[in-house]
Amino acid sequence: MHIESDSNTILIIADEPAKAARLTPILSAEGYRIETVLSFSLPLPHMNVKPDLGIIWFPYASPEALPEFGKIVQALQALGGAEPLQVLLIIDQDGTRWVEPSFRLGITDILTRPIHPLVLRQRVRLLLKARQTEELNEQLKRKVENQERQRMINALDSA
Repeated sequence: MHIESDSNTILIIADEPAKAARLTPILSAEGYRIETVLSFSLPLPHMNVKPDLGIIWFPYASPEALPEFGKIVQALQALGGAEPLQVLLIIDQDGTRWVEPSFRLGITDILTRPIHPLVLRQRVRLLLKARQTEELNEQLKRKVENQERQRMINALDSA
């Protein structure tokens, strides 16, 4: 199954152009629009398009980096509007000690390097599909609530 990706934008945040350059061809080959930020400085630059997924390739250097990382995650999630934007974190194998703190900060999913391109594409597909399913569920819930409200109004009017 292939998700329609013509409307999906992925925001990649990395500290080096080479890191973003490794991800961009893999994801753009799937039809995703890629936006790149090559800095962990806040605030994040203004984007003309709301991203559907964020990817952070964060170089954990020391435990002191965790608060800075938390602020970046919050800023990225805020781009999602009412529903926090999902965030995929890429870490090096020696960064595995950061897995638990990252999930506590709200990271949606984590990939450890080295990353196989097919694994990256599949993970992105699954995250985007989960987001779309959540949005459809919310729309359906609102529709059912509106129908129930209208039924109650009609029942009161006829009484």
